[in-house]
Amino acid sequence: MRETYRRSGGATPRLSFADLAARYEQQLADVRSFSDFRRARVSIDADAIVPASVRERYAALPSMVSLRDRDVEIHYDVEETADGTPFGVARLRIPEKVARNLVESELPSLDRPLRFIVTRGARGAARASTLEELQEELERPFTAQELAEIERADDERRRERHERRRGKHAKHAGSKFEQHRRPGGKRGRRRR
Repeated sequence: MRETYRRSGGATPRLSFADLAARYEQQLADVRSFSDFRRARVSIDADAIVPASVRERYAALPSMVSLRDRDVEIHYDVEETADGTPFGVARLRIPEKVARNLVESELPSLDRPLRFIVTRGARGAARASTLEELQEELERPFTAQELAEIERADDERRRERHERRRGKHAKHAGSKFEQHRRPGGKRGRRRR
């Protein structure tokens, strides 16, 4: 059901976890004991939600595409416009070596916009809405996510350094204050 929703671009009902839980709750409304629960028949009538012919039509959409003799999976998803209208997209998870010099004419022609993902191991993933954006992202020494992480780590180091300095200054000021309070200004000696 959820895959049909993604493949339909939001044209079919979404059937969220809350919707599914509500359907199960309705079917289990008369259950009063554990033995009643074990005997209860809980099912989802998929045809009542999305007719079989519609599900079959969306299931027939391609799941793979060949790019430079490599099979690339197509992951269907739903995005929303600024006004909240859902629309379908197809995400291609492309190997980095292929993505770096791929051209528009090699991309599959689908009934929806393409989105691109290149996984880079421990470095995370480069994501883009166009092939040009993806290739620009791959040309950078770091992804936007990595730059944000570096920036966060630098900010944290600066904050810690500032805290250490502040602590040092407070300690030094405290010892100066202590010396000032003692007669003669020297440690350990008192006038009698």
